[in-house]
Amino acid sequence: RSINANDFQYLRGSHLAKLHLDKTELSSIDLNAFTSLSELQSLSLKNNHLKSCAFISTLPLLASLKLDDNLFTSLPQELSFAGRIKD
Repeated sequence: RSINANDFQYLRGSHLAKLHLDKTELSSIDLNAFTSLSELQSLSLKNNHLKSCAFISTLPLLASLKLDDNLFTSLPQELSFAGRIKD
């Protein structure tokens, strides 16, 4: 399963601050998948099949990110630029 660039388009302008997509068998997320969620502060993607998290660079307000139990073989490079993420 994957999340594509337009999958959350219908939520543009919403005030969604938290999104939990745990145990959804996700293997990929498009770089622009969350761009319409401009107020997203907390994202949980635990227990999926992700190998990349490039999409976090498009979430300026993100303060909490849960990536436990995915398929990363090393610390994703995107996390080195995520100084604002506290949790």
